[in-house]
Amino acid sequence: SSFSMRALTRWSSLVSCRGARGFSGWWHRYVDGKNPDSVLGRRTADFLRRQGIDPYKLTRDRVEDFRRFYAQELNYYVPLSDDDEGRHEQACEQCGKKYKQTIQRMKKYTAAEQ
Repeated sequence: SSFSMRALTRWSSLVSCRGARGFSGWWHRYVDGKNPDSVLGRRTADFLRRQGIDPYKLTRDRVEDFRRFYAQELNYYVPLSDDDEGRHEQACEQCGKKYKQTIQRMKKYTAAEQ
């Protein structure tokens, strides 16, 4: 009986320690393209911030949708060149034009949650 009580006390103290650790920030690392390492994720998060959208407030499906939009522009509609930065900027510019309504909806979505 005392053993089970002692084990229960240890278990509850471990649980409370884990609860006190706080938020690990995995969502922030995922959105920013740091974990897993993703150039596409970094570029997309930077683009959304430049458009006035907080990518941390978007749901995963919205983040993934915009990553897909960006990758589609980069891979299919931007001509290949040696200037990698220029290609990414051109893809961002085309996404901004092509998905203007989607971006406006994302702005409203993130503004409503503030």
